[in-house]
Amino acid sequence: MSNEQRRLYENNEPWEKNVPADLIPAIERLRETYEDALWGFGQTTEKFCYAHLHNIQVDDTRKEYIDFLKHMRARVRPGGDQRLQRLLKLGTPSAILKAFWDLYLDCLTVEALWVLQELIKIGHANRERLSIGQLEWAEAQAQHLVRDHRYRIPIWVRNVCDRQVDDPEDTEEMVHWRKWQAPEFLVMEPFRYAPYDPSRAWERKDSETSLRWLNVLADDYVLHIESKIKKAVGEAALEMATQPSVVQQSPHIPAHSGQNGVKTPNRRFSAKREVRISETQERYKRWRKAYRELKKRSPGKSDVWYAKRIEEMDKGKNYRKHYSWDTIRKNMKK
Repeated sequence: MSNEQRRLYENNEPWEKNVPADLIPAIERLRETYEDALWGFGQTTEKFCYAHLHNIQVDDTRKEYIDFLKHMRARVRPGGDQRLQRLLKLGTPSAILKAFWDLYLDCLTVEALWVLQELIKIGHANRERLSIGQLEWAEAQAQHLVRDHRYRIPIWVRNVCDRQVDDPEDTEEMVHWRKWQAPEFLVMEPFRYAPYDPSRAWERKDSETSLRWLNVLADDYVLHIESKIKKAVGEAALEMATQPSVVQQSPHIPAHSGQNGVKTPNRRFSAKREVRISETQERYKRWRKAYRELKKRSPGKSDVWYAKRIEEMDKGKNYRKHYSWDTIRKNMKK
């Protein structure tokens, strides 16, 4: 797949573009909910998949991951849980990978569809204020959210197969892990389509082929969940078409009435704004520190180069929210 084709599965514009300003906090909360779920689902399946592939015990002294795995299995019952058990019984690396990959995507799909339903409610309540149709708007917001986390899939796949060895002398490799070589079982049945060959399952491919495989899996993540979103939007359109239209007033920005009927800002929103300011300051501080360290190790590079390295470093740390290199470039010297 070419770079131009791949752009079909990536975001080109900010999600806030078609969102009324007073609705942004609500959408941010939905995005955070999905990000939290994605992080939890990813960490849990990564830990158990790696343990099964390498025949080791899961290190979970407080049983946090074990309890979360039970929660995930309950989310996809009965079919998803039965498939998980059936694949694990096969015991091959390809079957193990598919077992936890399917569980990961199934749980993310459930979460994405819940977010979509909330977006549809918001869109319906504010339909007169949107620049596009309410369902189109909700679908676009849900798709943007899913695509925002496409980059996590290659990280997940590499981490379930191997543990990266830190090399302070090779900053580029620590950030990008470009030299990683995929095992052959990534394209074998039942995970993919090549016949399973136990003698070749752990043979490694070259880095270029490995990167191509990772991109295919990242696209599969997007396509899988977006197809479910599209189907749900179609069902919502059918349901709306069979119901009478109800005129609703546009909601106003929340406020509390003070003395003499004068409206004062909602304290809850003020507190949230303070939290956002604090988080922003911490983020800029992290970027400035990373910029200084990179400049010491690799002097003479452009600001764009440093910003892109910091962007990749942030992605590798699994922060709940990530920012583009251009945003980092504008703030890493402040």
